[in-house]
Amino acid sequence: MGNLLERIKMFVRLAETLDDKKLLKDELHDYFIEDKGDLSEKAVDLIYQRLPSHLSISRDEVKNFMLSLPRGSVFFGNKEIKLKDHPELVNLLGQVQRTDYHPEYDSLVHTLKTLEKSKYYNPKVQYSTLTHDLGKGLTPDDMLPKHHGHEGSGVPLVENMSSRLNIPEDTKNLAKNVARDHLNFHKGLDLNPKTLRKLLKHYTKDELTQALQASKSDAQGRLGFENKEYPQEAFFQDLSNNLSESELNEENQKEVAKIHNKINELKNKYKK
Repeated sequence: MGNLLERIKMFVRLAETLDDKKLLKDELHDYFIEDKGDLSEKAVDLIYQRLPSHLSISRDEVKNFMLSLPRGSVFFGNKEIKLKDHPELVNLLGQVQRTDYHPEYDSLVHTLKTLEKSKYYNPKVQYSTLTHDLGKGLTPDDMLPKHHGHEGSGVPLVENMSSRLNIPEDTKNLAKNVARDHLNFHKGLDLNPKTLRKLLKHYTKDELTQALQASKSDAQGRLGFENKEYPQEAFFQDLSNNLSESELNEENQKEVAKIHNKINELKNKYKK
């Protein structure tokens, strides 16, 4: 009987999630994708009603958050990208997210806010921010509102969209790395030293700075978290400055143990 009740509850949750997905997609498509009409009050209500109880965010704040976002087209540097021309972006609309992590609920709304947060960084960072969550557009309905594996599934989408837009190779490569690694940057203080060393191997110091700026924009591109501190940025910069290339590639177990102790000491510094 208990299993049956759980299955019924799961079915009800899935049905509610799919209703939310359809409503958001229908109500926000013309406003964000086609740049037509007014912001849907139904969509505002839906997001407001799904807010976690511990967040003190008013309905007006939800609406203002959405009104602050670009519509129809987005820009990085001097390059205009029309949303409707890129299915990778269109497919984010209606892809609902866990509201404990993403109170703004909709994946396209989140992406547009992350881009807005990155506007003071260089175009490489802006483009990497725009494309960091493309994999969420592929999440099957029965997995929503979770998006397990969206990091890796987003990488070929970044490749496709970049080819269509003739994005420079260095910008495309940074965007692919950010799509793959942004969750690891967020979780950096909880990753083990071996994983941290492996992660740093993918980046030059300049690339790491830019990837962290994109990841910070992602973390702050959330309703209610726009000004949240991002200690991971300083931690990874400190880590990079304190580890040599030879230490990143060291294989001798005694030396590796010393390097891992060094990394753990740095982690403890930022966890306090």
